[in-house]
Amino acid sequence: MAVAVESSRFIKTRWEFSEKDLYRVWDLCALLFFGGLIFFYASDEVRNAFAFVQWLPFFFFPILMVQAFSADDAMDLRVFSWFLRRHARSSGKRRFNIAYSYFSVCLISAGATNSEGLAFYYGLVFLVGWALWAARSRRFSPPVTVILMIAITAGGLITQRGMRELQGMLETVIGNWFTQRAVNMGKSNTSIGQIGRLKLSGKIVLRVEPPGRSSPPERLREASYTRFEKTTWLADNRGEFGKLPVETNFVWKILPETSKTGSVTLSRYLAHGEGVLALPHGVSEIRELPAAEVSTNRLGGVRVKDGPGFIRIEALYGPGVSSDRPPTLGDTEVPERERLAIRALAREMGLYRMTNSEQKLRVIGKTFADKFKYSTYLSTSRGEQGYRQTPLGFFLQQSRAGHCEYFATATVLLLREAGLPARYVTGFAVQEATRDRHQFVVRDRHAHAWTLVYRNNHWEEFDTTPASWEEIERHNASFFEPLADLWSRLRFEFSKWRYSKENYRQYLVWALIPLIAILVWRIVFQKSRRRVRNVSEAERAAPVWPGTDSDFYLVERELERRGLTRAS
Repeated sequence: MAVAVESSRFIKTRWEFSEKDLYRVWDLCALLFFGGLIFFYASDEVRNAFAFVQWLPFFFFPILMVQAFSADDAMDLRVFSWFLRRHARSSGKRRFNIAYSYFSVCLISAGATNSEGLAFYYGLVFLVGWALWAARSRRFSPPVTVILMIAITAGGLITQRGMRELQGMLETVIGNWFTQRAVNMGKSNTSIGQIGRLKLSGKIVLRVEPPGRSSPPERLREASYTRFEKTTWLADNRGEFGKLPVETNFVWKILPETSKTGSVTLSRYLAHGEGVLALPHGVSEIRELPAAEVSTNRLGGVRVKDGPGFIRIEALYGPGVSSDRPPTLGDTEVPERERLAIRALAREMGLYRMTNSEQKLRVIGKTFADKFKYSTYLSTSRGEQGYRQTPLGFFLQQSRAGHCEYFATATVLLLREAGLPARYVTGFAVQEATRDRHQFVVRDRHAHAWTLVYRNNHWEEFDTTPASWEEIERHNASFFEPLADLWSRLRFEFSKWRYSKENYRQYLVWALIPLIAILVWRIVFQKSRRRVRNVSEAERAAPVWPGTDSDFYLVERELERRGLTRAS
């Protein structure tokens, strides 16, 4: 490409291009640009974004060649704007030479190689300085210009290092604002004790598709916790993650061969290719998960690293055995500061007289359903009532109204007081179906907390939050939620195409070839162009007047040679 452009300095032949010719060439460049954008964006590899920038000089090369071999050294601005083509009434008033713009594109393309050495910076300074030297102001002497360029080079180097530090700081701050909901496997800060309304957004975070018209799992678990301190749940040994073995076609085995009675397809986005998966209880196998690493901890959490930005996985699950390790001493402890309120409610329920675990679960569930109510708003604090109680104690003995975190925490501690090991679990409830009922959407406000109880030698799910919570949360939905859902649906369908296993990029290339061929044919063969001689700048600037070829001027020059010049 460089040789082709520089050959215009030695080839004197030029062509006169019409406005329509220039329009078609620029349309070809635009087609190459957007086609390349889709081609590289269709891949989930980050490095392809840099590859797209590296190809920018190729996309705009045709328009540069047309200008290099054109009889005119500039183009009407209408060539580069479809809007101006339709609305500009006159041409030739606003003209543009793309040579320096193309030079800038080449520099940006070279910068996409992400070379962090100083050699690249000095090369950039040399090329830019060379280009600016030709356009320097003649009011200043060359030494002054050189000194100014050296000062700018030094200032640019210092500024660049400062901008790198600023970039790192902004990435951390802005990332905390806009990244997806993060799950801390080691700690869950609850909203227990907070006064006011608990409000979560209606943003869709998961899509659940059961096979056929079967029912989906009621809950999807993300993390489990064992120890309660004040208003926070903690997970012991949270750092003990074990990597799962991967089989062919990205199949990850969580459990050995077990009874798989159900399957479900889960779709979600992963921030930076990492995240904690929300999976049904008893999941034994995950399919179609293209990640470099999948690991689990002793509390049943599943974490993904180095995956794509969007995943669409199939989870196989069944009752009975799960990946959770057997209970430890931490699954039976009741905090000292909560013991008084827990024991009072246990006596009220009569749990100490019961020996059957099924009966204990039934009584606890019935008590929370009949004597407690779900509420996302806490109007008065325990201090205003004069009670020296913990937030959980105030919920159990006074208000008896709260959200799912109150119910799940109280249930875990009551089960432990009754002699049954239990754990606190967070995740999502699956409760909102789409109109065709082939898919279920999980929103941010569907975040939920419930209980795992250990009996009959395995862990079971136990949820005591009143069923009215679903209707209450739906009532709090935003008026503009349907518009957000429409955008979410469009983004979801595009992500399914972009991250699918099919290599659609090859079909895109074949679709672009006929369009490019049509444009090239119209540019090259549809109309013949008149060749003109490449003249110098001095010749181009001098006007050609009628009569300048008259022999009278030869006579005048001979008279001047003999000293007979014109009088002033």
